[in-house]
Amino acid sequence: MKAKGFTVFHSKQGADGGKDLVASGVEMGFDLPKICVQVKIQDVSIDRTILDQLGGVMNNVQAEYGLLVSWNRFKDSVAKEEENQFFKIRLRDSTDSNRELFDNYKKLSPAIKVEISVKQIWVLSEEE
Repeated sequence: MKAKGFTVFHSKQGADGGKDLVASGVEMGFDLPKICVQVKIQDVSIDRTILDQLGGVMNNVQAEYGLLVSWNRFKDSVAKEEENQFFKIRLRDSTDSNRELFDNYKKLSPAIKVEISVKQIWVLSEEE
């Protein structure tokens, strides 16, 4: 999100109150949009409870939008609710996250590039 120009605040590890980070538009972080992000990296699919919790946390921190990121999958109950939450919450899985990473890799700070285990490579290919 920093690579896309957002001001980002990371919650401390441990009990984060249902938010891993909050982000807002440009400069000092007072601008819109205000986004609450919850990231789940676990072996089980994310259920509707997590989605509902994110909605509550968004209200608590006065975020306009929510982003629920799962490295695994979302259960059908969450996917069914996606349409109802379209104007408030977006769901992102590992494919979406990887696409965002690769699309914004050049904009990442050197410190972030060191933290992730991705290396950019070039490969020669024949033109089609």
